[in-house]
Amino acid sequence: SIRFQKHKIDPYDLSKKLGDLYSHMIFKYGFVHGDPHSGNIIVRKLPNEKDVTIYLLDHGLYGVSVSLIII
Repeated sequence: SIRFQKHKIDPYDLSKKLGDLYSHMIFKYGFVHGDPHSGNIIVRKLPNEKDVTIYLLDHGLYGVSVSLIII
């Protein structure tokens, strides 16, 4: 994507971080974000930083996964 290139964001790194974020939320804490789509995610990378910061929005709908084994 042109935006990724412009801000020097590696899409594969971003995908891994999003996967880690959701896996942590679900399998470690037992919460499931009820509306995960691109409009509910902010990706921020400051010019002097190497890594991106990911913000999840719209915390109105969560599920609690009591049937999962929490690590």
